[in-house]
Amino acid sequence: MRRISPKGKITEKSIKTRNCIIENTQLLLTKVDYSAITMRGITNASGVSIGNLTYHFKSKYILFQEVV
Repeated sequence: MRRISPKGKITEKSIKTRNCIIENTQLLLTKVDYSAITMRGITNASGVSIGNLTYHFKSKYILFQEVV
């Protein structure tokens, strides 16, 4: 799902942030088990705030569905 700015346009920054989160989650999955990964751990690996992460992915389950 792509995020849309208040003016109704998909922003490049939003796409980059979302892709960064997905890529870093994939890297975490290669290093540790799914159950050991937390939303806070994903934010630390991705360099985004917890609010930004939950803006793009409402739960860890939804994020992992996107990764898979």
